[in-house]
Amino acid sequence: MTDNTDKLATLLSQVTSRETSPEFHTRLMKKIHQAESLATLGTTLGAVYLEPKKTSEPRMAQSGEALFAGDRILTRKTGKTYILFKDGTQLWLNQESTLVIGDTPRQHQLPLGELLAFVTRAKTRKDRFILKTPSALVEVLGTEFDIAITTDQSSLLTVLRGRVQFQNDKGSLRLKSKYQSTAKPSQKPSRPQKVKTLEKIQWTQDLALQAAKEENNTLPETLTQPERFNNTFSPGKTLLILAFTGILGYLLGYLYGMWQ
Repeated sequence: MTDNTDKLATLLSQVTSRETSPEFHTRLMKKIHQAESLATLGTTLGAVYLEPKKTSEPRMAQSGEALFAGDRILTRKTGKTYILFKDGTQLWLNQESTLVIGDTPRQHQLPLGELLAFVTRAKTRKDRFILKTPSALVEVLGTEFDIAITTDQSSLLTVLRGRVQFQNDKGSLRLKSKYQSTAKPSQKPSRPQKVKTLEKIQWTQDLALQAAKEENNTLPETLTQPERFNNTFSPGKTLLILAFTGILGYLLGYLYGMWQ
């Protein structure tokens, strides 16, 4: 509350006797309202709804509006969107998903659907990012991951970059990049399996394309240059490695001959 009080005091100090019109009052209250928000809604595609905590009545969401603790973002069958938090973290929601915004920018709930997260690195463990699902808890200090809730309430987690702590009351594991694991409500997270991460972000293509057309949007490199983070076979890299290995082997053989 101290930060918000300071912001309010600064705004009020700018008020003069000549600035008492209803329009100025409206602008001032809008700024105060925005100062309390945790995030901003990014580009929306299709049917995207916002259910404010205070009303519990869903309404059509609009790109650019402020989001607050307790708000719910709901995407229908054709809906996709992403959320920009003040610390730089981005959460992208696939269709038929629900995200509940927590009390801080780094603690949220995903009861339904699929989410792609780009989490800024935390300075301390106390600031770690936590996402709660019906069957597991995802905990990171800063990374990129995709998580999908299946029809049986299982959580399928895929790590794109970094490392993620994946756990429930049955067990826990640490998942590294380009691996995935599934947590069921009654079972511990499954043994990690290697995957092609590029396939996990294909659902974002149309949303990322639309967002790129809009001004003042900074998109993650994983979406703008996905080939850099894919783990498929690369002939060019393989040839470079073979060439380097051959030269190194020749030099070692030459030095060994001189030693003899």
